This record gives sequence, structure tokens and C-alpha cells, in this order.
Amino acid sequence: MTSVTLARGAVEVRIHRVVGAPPGSAVRQSGWATNSHMVSELRPLHGFDREVTSVAAGSTAYTDRCRMPVVTGTVDAGETDGLFVCLVRLAGEATAEHLDADVRTEGGAGIRIAWPEGDVQHVVLDRDRVTVTVPAEEGSAGH
Repeated sequence: MTSVTLARGAVEVRIHRVVGAPPGSAVRQSGWATNSHMVSELRPLHGFDREVTSVAAGSTAYTDRCRMPVVTGTVDAGETDGLFVCLVRLAGEATAEHLDADVRTEGGAGIRIAWPEGDVQHVVLDRDRVTVTVPAEEGSAGH
């Protein structure tokens, strides 16, 4: 599996390329484990099922009880590779701001991310490396 996380402020885009898995293999992604004073959001974008569940996560260094959002998916039948993408945010309190970034697949292992402030990043997950580029004509290269 090859994975990469790109972040802007509190928003993360988590991308995973599962390679060589048998068709039907399960894939699971969780958000942040939080207590009642924090909010962990998870939004599936590609490869994952649309349903987000909340599961008990036990204890952390900060609290005895916490929960975390979880999404699941499967490697498609007839495939041995799968691309899975989701947005994640950890916040100190619930926010009305929509968890968003324009994330699109490009070919089998490529992703284009357009952040709300206008910057664009392209990610390619090869079997053995990750390449992230910021085209000068699409976003500001100074970020």
C-alpha cells in the first residue's frame, strides 16, 4: 500500500493506493479519536462507501473515553489495485464550515486537489513512490 496525506490548516486529504490485494479485500480509514470537547470529521470521496460510522476508540493519553469516525470500502472485483480518498478534519468545536476541497481522480493513480483558497496540487501514487506537484499556472507555488 502507498499512502499520502496532504493538509491545509485543519483539513487533510488522505489518499491510499492498495496494491496487489485480492478482490474484495476490506479497506478501513478512521478519523481522529476525540472526546466530547473535540470534533473529528471524515468525508469519503473515492473508493470508500458513503456511510460514515462512529465507533468507540477506547482511551487516549488525553481522555478515558473517545470516539472516532470510520469509513470502509473494498477492492473491486477483478481489480488488484484500489484508490481510496477521503477528507478529514479535527476541530476544537463543531463548525458550520463545510468540510471541503475539490478532489478528483486523474487516471488510475492520480489525484487533483483544488483547495478552497485556490491552490492546486497533483498527486500520483505509484507502486513505490508518491509524487506531489503544484503547477504554477493552477495555483500559487509559494505555499
